[in-house]
Amino acid sequence: MRRFIPNLSEKVDAFIPILRLKNEAEFTWGQNNKKNFRLYVEAKDEVIGAVLTQETEGKEYIITHVSRQLIDAEMRYTFIEKLCLSLYYACAKLRSYLLPNTCIVVCQTDVIKHILHKADFEWYDRQSVLVL
Repeated sequence: MRRFIPNLSEKVDAFIPILRLKNEAEFTWGQNNKKNFRLYVEAKDEVIGAVLTQETEGKEYIITHVSRQLIDAEMRYTFIEKLCLSLYYACAKLRSYLLPNTCIVVCQTDVIKHILHKADFEWYDRQSVLVL
C-alpha cells in the first residue's frame, strides 16, 4: 500500500495511538462524542442547496454544504417540490454523515410531511423515497 499512496506515514500518523491500544483497553465512542446534525435545505429559482451543521459547546459549526443548479425542467417545479428535491439531493450526497447519526431537518416549510402525504408520487420514484 505504501507504493500507491504518497506520504502515507504522514496521513496515518493520527491513527497510530488508536492502533497501539492494548487488548484490554477498548476504544469506543461515548455519548458525548455523538452529537445531532442539523440539515438546512433551501431552494431558489435556479439553484438548490443544503448546509450540514453540528452544535458543539453552544456554537454551531458548518460541517459541509452541497448545491447545484437546476435544469430547465426542474425550474418549472413548484417551490415545495424544489425544497423536496433539495432534501433528496442533500440526503443522497451526505448519506455517510446522516445514516449513523440523528439529523434535524430545518426548512421554511414541512417538506417531509409533504413528501409522506403526497398521494401520487408523480416525480418521486421509489429510489428517491428510499434515500430519504
